Amino acid sequence: MRARVLGRITHVEELAALQLLDRAESSWDVYALTDGVLERARATMSVDPVRMLDALHVATASALRDAVGPVAVLSLDERVRSCARALGFVVVPEQ
Repeated sequence: MRARVLGRITHVEELAALQLLDRAESSWDVYALTDGVLERARATMSVDPVRMLDALHVATASALRDAVGPVAVLSLDERVRSCARALGFVVVPEQ
């Protein structure tokens, strides 16, 4: 993890974070990167500039919301959070 390499967390903290990630990942669903998602990501986002990978995440959340109804966006990246809020998403965690 980058945080450990940069000295922001210890090796023990890194292992704990990886275990937490493994537990969380077991409940995730993977949404396909479709032509529709790519088209949404290429469109101008409500908050610019948005990095391409961030645009793909927000576009995927938008497509998922259209398919299943309300979803929340979980991110600590302020650009993603701003863009998601501008598109009407609930953003967690609250900060």
